[in-house]
Amino acid sequence: LPSSERVDDRLRVVLRAAAMASPHLDAADAGAHPTDVAILRAAVDVGLAGEIRSARRDGEARFDPARSFHASVSAGRVFTKGAPEALLPRCTSVRAADGGAVPLDDARCKVLIGAADAMAQRGLRVLMVAEGPVNGSVDDPRELTATGLLGISDPLRQCVADAVRRCHRAGVRVIMLTG
Repeated sequence: LPSSERVDDRLRVVLRAAAMASPHLDAADAGAHPTDVAILRAAVDVGLAGEIRSARRDGEARFDPARSFHASVSAGRVFTKGAPEALLPRCTSVRAADGGAVPLDDARCKVLIGAADAMAQRGLRVLMVAEGPVNGSVDDPRELTATGLLGISDPLRQCVADAVRRCHRAGVRVIMLTG
């Protein structure tokens, strides 16, 4: 990330919402998942530490692979981050460049899907960030506003190539599953 002085306000909004949809900075499990660590570190790096640390969480639905998103409630809002395909159907609007919300019609939906696909093609782990009013359970948020997309680089560890070569030499067929 660029220095905090040069970060666009729109990126700050997305990072703030993503950090709010992560374990609290001071939670014992804040460092348990690399995705949460990356998001919280980015939020801190752009100067959001005080704001996200002081925000009280009123409810939380931790990431669940079956649900494919993490959600938390704070100040009467629900904040979510997760797989675009899991969150997009829950969105009824998208954040506009001026900070307002506009209806999420088919054309805007295609733009979001295209942007997510382009990020994934570059090898990034793509998360959608959305927020909205608390309408029912934190486990099943609805009427969200798509705030933005985050792309997280997760390069292979240096030891992976050697480990795969050793497996091949030993006659082990390697199959990689992601997602």
